[in-house]
Amino acid sequence: MLLPQLILEHPESIETMLARTPNWVWVLLAALIWLGLKGTRERFVSLSVLWIRPLCMTLFSLWGVVSAFGGHAAYALPLWLACYGLVLLATYPLPPHKNATYDPAHRLFHLPGSWVPMVLILAMFAVKWSIGVQLAMEPQLVGNHWFVYSVVAIYGVLSGLFSARTLRLFKLMRRNTEWMAQTH
Repeated sequence: MLLPQLILEHPESIETMLARTPNWVWVLLAALIWLGLKGTRERFVSLSVLWIRPLCMTLFSLWGVVSAFGGHAAYALPLWLACYGLVLLATYPLPPHKNATYDPAHRLFHLPGSWVPMVLILAMFAVKWSIGVQLAMEPQLVGNHWFVYSVVAIYGVLSGLFSARTLRLFKLMRRNTEWMAQTH
């Protein structure tokens, strides 16, 4: 029985799932919430800091795939990469946030607060946690190609969304740097 169906038919099972979740998972969730909350505030960010969140979330995504599926992950990683790449291609043409700016003189991005990173972080955590619970209940799903491909695709899409947001800011940086070079 898949986790959503189990929860719908037996909502009391949630208590058991939460109780059996290792404590380190809740520490990780607290750290991820802290990271997400930082993104909800207006801030100035250097280029060297800007790429840390998408890199961490991409690594978290890949860890989710490998830790869940072990040796079975190898055949699914091309799908992860394809989903990641398709999301980048589809969303890169979009403009960066309208209130985001880049100051080439100080090499800083001014970013408005946004809840989008928090939503993506929590979605990634929810996928990781629910897949862990599902596989604890039904370890044979590791061999179910449909299940593996579905999970891997979700991880690839979420990672791509994180990276795409950052790449769009690089466009802003390039445009402002070129403008500054032309005016001097």
